[in-house]
Amino acid sequence: MSRLCCALPVAGHALRDVEGDGRFCLEFDDAAESCLFIEGPFFLSAGGEVEGFVPPHAEWVQDVLLSLIGVRVEFARYDRNSSLRIKFADGRELFVPDGPFEDWHYSNNTGTRLHGGLVVSAECIKGHAAQRPVVSAQPSPWSLSVLARVDDARRGAASAKARATASGHDRHRRGTLPRHEARRARLEPCWRRSGAPRSRVRRGSR
Repeated sequence: MSRLCCALPVAGHALRDVEGDGRFCLEFDDAAESCLFIEGPFFLSAGGEVEGFVPPHAEWVQDVLLSLIGVRVEFARYDRNSSLRIKFADGRELFVPDGPFEDWHYSNNTGTRLHGGLVVSAECIKGHAAQRPVVSAQPSPWSLSVLARVDDARRGAASAKARATASGHDRHRRGTLPRHEARRARLEPCWRRSGAPRSRVRRGSR
């Protein structure tokens, strides 16, 4: 009989954001605004490869989780020993094993509160320890490929922002900015020199 017996109500929804560093908060796009907090070790598998992450986490670990944003959840289940497994539509799986502490927490805006690690047996801990892969302090080749995609996306966003900023400066030089934007640009040096808030600059000042 399968040990997976209970489900988190996030199936069919996608990951919306990931916040935090030592304590990750995974936010989903469902109407209940589901949040999953991960405070202990977790594992991510893809294509037959499994990588483990143990706190304290390096900064790049958050980028690995950020690569899951926009991916739909197929199921999110936890067993009687509080081991949590989330399968995503792209085949990746996130696994948070049971442990001696509450390694994961779930909450939403309807008042639902669930906590992992509350019912743990020594036998279950021993069984999971035998199955856990070697955990490295450095990203694996698979994680490096994920991080490369995240970096590419960030560079693309930064480049688009730089192009938009440059376009605005060019419009200002050509005198094609709308009147209110041109006036704001003309007064900006005054605010910076005086240190005064914008509300103190008198209307019509040059």
